[in-house]
Amino acid sequence: AQVVDLADEIAYHNHDLDDGLRSKLFSVKDLRRLHLWKKAEKFLYDQYGTDFPARYLQHRGVSTMMHFMIADVTAETLRRIESWNIKTPEDAIKKPKNVVGFSVSFEKHVVRLRRFMWSSMYCAPRVLRYMHRGQRVLERLFWKLYKNPRLLPAKIRARISVRYPAAVVVKDFVAGMTDNYATEFLARLR
Repeated sequence: AQVVDLADEIAYHNHDLDDGLRSKLFSVKDLRRLHLWKKAEKFLYDQYGTDFPARYLQHRGVSTMMHFMIADVTAETLRRIESWNIKTPEDAIKKPKNVVGFSVSFEKHVVRLRRFMWSSMYCAPRVLRYMHRGQRVLERLFWKLYKNPRLLPAKIRARISVRYPAAVVVKDFVAGMTDNYATEFLARLR
């Protein structure tokens, strides 16, 4: 579970970095405030020189940051396993601290990355506008279907029972929708 949790965090950060760059919520210049990015950029320049397209720098920079994160987690986890004398999964479970994690020195850079992502992407006005719009779509969709279950597809409507009340069935149906599908479904109901 610890491995999966940290792997998810690494994947999300790097996927979101790529999305933020592509959507121009921030630039490579903005990323240069981050130690992890500067380290990745230096690595790429040392390996390949500086004569390559900016788009290449974006993609390779993000994947190089992911590589550095994975390498640090791997080295730190192996160090903890050895120094904490962990021999079995039960030994790991008994530890008060996660066995799988970033080193202390690397963690501070990951914290800075998290802060950057929150300020530059997750709380960016453009992102918040889309998020609020999406919330309104989901809320309208839920209430419209909850008040009129006959609007649900027959297969979904058939799930409504004492065990699964309409609110639960509608919530599950709406939760499984992509943003585009929810918007299109709501438009069809109008």
